[in-house]
Amino acid sequence: ISRLANLVTEVMRLRAKARAAEQLSLEIMALNERLLADRSLFDAVEKLGGIGGWELDLETMLPLWSAQTCHIHEVGADYQPTLQTAIDFFAPEARPLIADAVARATTDGQPYDLEVEIITARGNRRWVRTMARPIIKNGVPVKLVGAFQDITERRAAMESRLFEERLQRAKAETQERFLAGEARQAFSIALDHLCALTDSEYGFIGEVIFEAEAPVLRTHAITDISWDAATRQLYQERQTTGFEFRNLKTLFGAAMVDAKPVFANSPAHDPRSGGLPHGHPPMTSFLGAPILVGGDMVAMAGVANRPAGYDENVLRQITPLLELIGALVTLTRERQRREASEAALKSAKSAAEDLSMKLRLAVQAGSIGLWQYSPQTGALAWDKAMFSLYGRAPSTLKGGFDDWIGSIHPDDVESAVSDLDASLKEDVPFKSVF
Repeated sequence: ISRLANLVTEVMRLRAKARAAEQLSLEIMALNERLLADRSLFDAVEKLGGIGGWELDLETMLPLWSAQTCHIHEVGADYQPTLQTAIDFFAPEARPLIADAVARATTDGQPYDLEVEIITARGNRRWVRTMARPIIKNGVPVKLVGAFQDITERRAAMESRLFEERLQRAKAETQERFLAGEARQAFSIALDHLCALTDSEYGFIGEVIFEAEAPVLRTHAITDISWDAATRQLYQERQTTGFEFRNLKTLFGAAMVDAKPVFANSPAHDPRSGGLPHGHPPMTSFLGAPILVGGDMVAMAGVANRPAGYDENVLRQITPLLELIGALVTLTRERQRREASEAALKSAKSAAEDLSMKLRLAVQAGSIGLWQYSPQTGALAWDKAMFSLYGRAPSTLKGGFDDWIGSIHPDDVESAVSDLDASLKEDVPFKSVF
């Protein structure tokens, strides 16, 4: 009986253990299901927010990326980076900054929060925000955990807003100086802003004129890139008059001939390039932008040595400033034409006044009379000298052709009238003796 009781007890104990194991299995299954649900929720949150997670075990120095972090780097979700390959994804200019931040975090336990560029596995540049916080055990960092966020769109929006502010400031400063009557300084300001906006080393702004139907570039502003005493002296001499360039077998010449933009990101190998003068600073990239107003090319701007080169997007960004430059060149031409017309009118008035004075003096000195006759109306007008010569009082003149006829000796009337008719018909000076 005692043995039977022990057997029953053991069976009950085993059954209880089995029930406990089954309960444990159910709990494990529930935990797994919860973990899977949490993981799915985490992946959904990552994807929605564009934020990925990552960690670095400081014992193995092996990084672990979440699916969203892999997506940002444009690699598969099962990608396993090493610490070096993870750092190599950062743009070359950002790698020293990241390496230093990781070193400080792993040795001193310093967290970091940086905005830098990466180059994805497909070669695309993206701006990211990368953050890290060290896990400390016994006063020693044992792991780094962090987040990785694609901020390319936010960064682009911010840079676009800042660029627009700089562009508006450039236009305002240029217009202000031009309206102050300082046209050449206005173009110099516009050129400084143009170089800054395009991240260019040097450039020029010039007016396009045509001689024998060929375009000629006359600069209104040009960067001082003189490289020796002779070019420095030449630059100083042309500060107020500008340079004139007629060689069309150049990059800017091609832009003027075709009236189309020239993008040359390898000028030395571009067939349109005419080369550079000896000693000229290197040119690694060039943009030549003709400026048209009402379909006519009136100006051109050129910039050089943008590190990333030039493309349609760069041209599109600076178009508002180029349009302003075109308007100012047009206004400058109109101002010059108006000033020339005013000067010519003033000169003509002065010459007419001089001639009138000389004529009056000659008339007075030679006892010469002046008269005016209109064939259309038959009106006749005399000056005082004419009345004196004819011995008549002004009150006796009715202002008609008959007044003249009545003042001529009857024997000379026929010849005088004949000379007058000939003058009117043949458009020659009237000359007659009577």
